[in-house]
Amino acid sequence: MSRQIDSDGKLKDAPVIDRTVERNATQARQGQRGRPVLWVLVAGLVLALVAWGVTEIYGVAIAPQQPDPPAASADSDAEPPAQNTIDATPAPDDIQPQRGVSP
Repeated sequence: MSRQIDSDGKLKDAPVIDRTVERNATQARQGQRGRPVLWVLVAGLVLALVAWGVTEIYGVAIAPQQPDPPAASADSDAEPPAQNTIDATPAPDDIQPQRGVSP
């Protein structure tokens, strides 16, 4: 029950009237979909990309300087070292691998 003030200024109990309001799905929403939501999403994405860019620039600025690679030697006719080769010589039979011990 709710309370109301009558014309004499006294409180009186008033019956609560059951009011049901029927709304369809569009009317019951708090807000409508459409361009405002799209603009919020686009603005959030742009701000995230800007923050990422600033972080990348700052990361490059504070990175330690890498030394320059050594210049090629004057002996350019030398054969380059072999890479990605497998040593096919068999291991001696008297050496047994031990567990837990690195060579």
